[in-house]
Amino acid sequence: MNRRVLLPAEDADARRMSSGLPTRAACDVSDEGERTELDFLRETAEHSSLSDESLDLAQLAELVFPQLRRHVRAEQIVLVSAGRDKSACLVGRPLASCGAARLDARTCTTLVERYRGSVAQQPWIAHHRAADGNWPDAPAGLESFVLVPLCHRRVVVGWLLAVNSHGTAATAAAAPDGHWSTCGFGTREVNLLRATAAILAAHAANVELLHEKEQLLLDTVRALVNVVEAKDRYTSGHSERVGLYAKELAAATGLKESVCNRIYLAGLLHDIGKIAVRDDVLGKSAQLAREDLDEMHRHPEEAWSILFGLTALDDILFGVLHHHESWDGTGYPDGLRAEEIPLDARILAVADAYDAMTTNRPYRCALSPAEAADILRQGAGVQWDPRIVAMCVSILPTLCEIRESHHRQPPPVRRGYRMIHDELAATLLRDGDTVTTP
Repeated sequence: MNRRVLLPAEDADARRMSSGLPTRAACDVSDEGERTELDFLRETAEHSSLSDESLDLAQLAELVFPQLRRHVRAEQIVLVSAGRDKSACLVGRPLASCGAARLDARTCTTLVERYRGSVAQQPWIAHHRAADGNWPDAPAGLESFVLVPLCHRRVVVGWLLAVNSHGTAATAAAAPDGHWSTCGFGTREVNLLRATAAILAAHAANVELLHEKEQLLLDTVRALVNVVEAKDRYTSGHSERVGLYAKELAAATGLKESVCNRIYLAGLLHDIGKIAVRDDVLGKSAQLAREDLDEMHRHPEEAWSILFGLTALDDILFGVLHHHESWDGTGYPDGLRAEEIPLDARILAVADAYDAMTTNRPYRCALSPAEAADILRQGAGVQWDPRIVAMCVSILPTLCEIRESHHRQPPPVRRGYRMIHDELAATLLRDGDTVTTP
């Protein structure tokens, strides 16, 4: 009788199969799959770390979802947003989706709303049976799903929904109780979804933190601007309008959004140096004397002195310092000419001049937009960059809309301690509590 001799690798595989373990070939496939998934997670983390605020949560999800869907073998991957009110986390709308649209936006929101309470500690993994008595109106085409929360420091920022594992209908076993069972998606797929959700949640938290820092900087800048404008009622709203005009001009010139935002910030602060200018010079209704002009011309240098050393404002310093330079080299403080003048400053110079001409001042009434445009044309190539002037004239209707829609908001009526205390007392008494008067 012929007897086949097993080679060492075959012998090992035979022992593995007899003991219920996967063969070496299966292990090799498994190892390859794990390496591929690790590469995916590494790439996702790199996308998150390199993008900073340039990609919001939805954009990052759209970027990584195609590979994620392939790795977890899902027909559809959906990111559903979360909002918050004072007392609860709310289910929002889908922000991103990839794959066959098995579930529409409303159905995804309904599904998350129904099961979000079950995913506080761990993902919800489910396979549907037609006999499910708890949800007789289950969406058509839904066979299985995994629901994973995006949590950062116990705050839910959204939910990751994977719909229908490939081959679910043919391979999933029926649950004996007629409810949802954990068939369809396996542990590997669920863990990959959880890891991706963690990266997305961390990215969302980082972007939110960055936006909060930017808002704090902007609020601080506006507080500084209020100090300047409190000295001169005629310039109320001037800095904000110059910032808005300059941002619009920068966008029309084709500059990217981050540069436009930088120029807007420079516009807000372009006159901050007037804090150091004497009040009698700022409010003078007659033509300024030579010594008054010298006093006024100090404000770009004073702005430099005030803002220098604030690293968050390094990018705007040269725009603020040089916004009174002239194209022909006769401006101040450094007498720069033509393209020696920073582009930010050239844009600010046109925006500043346009707003000054179309605003009432102590020494004259406001000009019409058309009159201001004529003066800009006359000064193109002498005082101002001809290309920026042409761009300003071309978007004149937009600048008029900005002026009409922009109104400086007065500060709210100040509430004293007693008023706040009385409101708190009324609320507590209404809820059946008590309040102690200090």
